[in-house]
Amino acid sequence: MKKIWFFLSNPFLNATNESYPNAYQITVFHWAALNAAKKDPFFAALLATYQPIHDAFVAAYNQWTLQAGLQQGQTETIKQLFKDLNVNIKTWDVAIQNVYTDTSPTYKGLLPHKRSPFQTGTQNDRLTAIQNLIDAIGSDASLAKVKTAVTNFQTTILAAMGSQKTALQKTGLDSDGVEASRIAMCIAQYANLGAMMQQFAATPNVIEPYFDLKNIRQEIQTVFTKELKPAEVYFIAKRSFKADDVLEFDNNGNTDIAFYIADKKDAATGTVVINVPAGESKSIVASELGDIANLHFLIAKNTNAAINGSFEAYLE
Repeated sequence: MKKIWFFLSNPFLNATNESYPNAYQITVFHWAALNAAKKDPFFAALLATYQPIHDAFVAAYNQWTLQAGLQQGQTETIKQLFKDLNVNIKTWDVAIQNVYTDTSPTYKGLLPHKRSPFQTGTQNDRLTAIQNLIDAIGSDASLAKVKTAVTNFQTTILAAMGSQKTALQKTGLDSDGVEASRIAMCIAQYANLGAMMQQFAATPNVIEPYFDLKNIRQEIQTVFTKELKPAEVYFIAKRSFKADDVLEFDNNGNTDIAFYIADKKDAATGTVVINVPAGESKSIVASELGDIANLHFLIAKNTNAAINGSFEAYLE
């Protein structure tokens, strides 16, 4: 199996993968250190190059966190509205019973299951119950006020859900923007590290204060080794793969090992299965695993039910 040389692996990308807050901490630390040393022409030059990249990431990150907060607020609003529905149906029910007794055929046509459909089930089920009541009331003048109240509530809750959907779509767009900015920032820090290593090759300790080592060292695991029991299904890692990410599997045991992605940690198989025979290695790009947009759990399975197997996996 190919072993990547440590210095060819960007530690900033690894440390911030799937963690924008960590990326924010790392860039703020590095920018502040460069800014404090800008009287030195060497660091001033690094700062001048890094400044716009840092600013772009911070702006994208702030927009992403703002949108995420708005999305959370809208979600809470919808939850509250469905709680309000539990109370509102009681009011509507009482108003209906003031016109039609709960044993009458008309009442049973309006609320055949009484309040239950409005208070239990999925959100869509409860929205359907609201629409069914509006339709059932129809042009009944004696229930015109009830129909107005139900219709107004329906308008409110559908508007809130529409805003939430828009927020979710916007958050997705903001996430794309912050991801691109994160990558650019990490590459710029990696370049600065290289420049400092050249400048201070004889005294590398000088470099340390310019990088947030505490957060950088929290880097994502890339190499996994495991001995598998007979027929064992083993969860390797959860990842958001890009189509061209490289994965390498080294089967150093005596049984065939199957690798696949799934929607849960203990999935017994996958839609696409990469089989690596005993004693062999295989290198693939993530797109070969199948639906990487929706499936994020990478799993290994010993295909032999009688003897142990083992593997080493490298995830880019």
